[in-house]
Formats: sequence, C-alpha cells, structure tokens
Amino acid sequence: MKAFLQKNVKHLKVIKAIIAALLGIMIVIDVVLVMLIDKGFPTFSWVVRDDRTALIWFTFLFGGLVAKIFYNRKVNLKQSELSGFLAFASILVLLYWLGQIITIKVSTPLELFLLVVGGFVAYRVWPQYS
Repeated sequence: MKAFLQKNVKHLKVIKAIIAALLGIMIVIDVVLVMLIDKGFPTFSWVVRDDRTALIWFTFLFGGLVAKIFYNRKVNLKQSELSGFLAFASILVLLYWLGQIITIKVSTPLELFLLVVGGFVAYRVWPQYS
C-alpha cells in the first residue's frame, strides 16, 4: 500500500484539490442560499432534511459516479459499455420510483449504505471496456 501511495502522489494531490474545491464551492453556495432564505430559496440542509427519502436515487448516483471517476475498473474486453450503464440506470429508476412511494424516514446509516452500494455497483457492473 505504501508503494502505491508513493507511486501516485501527484494523482492523490489532484484528487484532494478537486474535493477541496468542490467542498469550498458547496459552502459558498450554501452561504448565499442562507442569505436568500427570506426569498424562499432552500438551503442544502433543508433539502437533506425534507426530501431525503425522495432523493435516495441521488445518493446512489453520487456513490456510483465517485466510484466511476476515482476507482474505475478497466476490463480488457471489446464490448459496449452500454449494458453496464443500462443496468446502473435501471437501478436508479427503481430507486427513484421507490423513493416517491415510500413514506418512511431514511436514516443517515441507510443513506451511507446506499452511497457505498452505489459505488460498489458502479465498480462491478459498469466497468471501462478498452
């Protein structure tokens, strides 16, 4: 593991910079939305608090896209990537539909589970065919 980290120091610095920039942008946007709260603009905390169940598909998608971007698995086969994309998209549609009809409150551990499962499914089902 130490050899891998030493070999990829430049890539890790780029990843850290991207994540830090995204976090900074999110904080700035949230501050602006809090200042505009009188005009009815929702903040990120409102969306998470009020629409968590309806947005379970988004949590799954976020986990899958992070895994696809940072932990992409290459397969040395000549195949179309469409089948993996359609499998991932069908799970997204199912979660969207499920999030609209269920009335239970989704807890934080369940949302973390969806995030990790989204990453795992994207890693296993939707590889990068070369």
